[in-house]
Amino acid sequence: MPKPLDKIGPYTLISKLGRGAFGVVWLAEKRTAIATTKVAIKIPNDEDVDVETVRQEAALWVHASGHPNVLPIIDADIHDGHVIIVSEYAPDGSLSKWLERHGGRAPTVEAAVELMLGILAGLEHLHKRGIIHRDLKPDNILLQNDTPRLADFGIAR
Repeated sequence: MPKPLDKIGPYTLISKLGRGAFGVVWLAEKRTAIATTKVAIKIPNDEDVDVETVRQEAALWVHASGHPNVLPIIDADIHDGHVIIVSEYAPDGSLSKWLERHGGRAPTVEAAVELMLGILAGLEHLHKRGIIHRDLKPDNILLQNDTPRLADFGIAR
């Protein structure tokens, strides 16, 4: 099992962001001579992971990307025996965590409306591309500043 400061390909693991039935999502950094970029890396639990399933998720996520309300995929590969999917890092966490910080509700009606408009715009983008998310929930809506971004396309079709 990977641990902080382990390197997986060009990425250095920093800390765990979350854990689910699929595996673990890590905050990681990719350092080059020019810049350091923070990313999120999804690493499946099972060492016998079905690479074809991960390949399908990554391909679907690439097809879904290209909209401000969809978290973009950056990379999907096998490094050092680890199958990984790399996406942009959403520093403000999930909508679920945001709701916890705000007592279970948006602080204003306007904030709730803005969030919903962003979520609906992301869904509209997916549906225009023939993609059904199938796991839309506060844990799978990530925030960058106040922009909601749909993530986790593991069971999307």
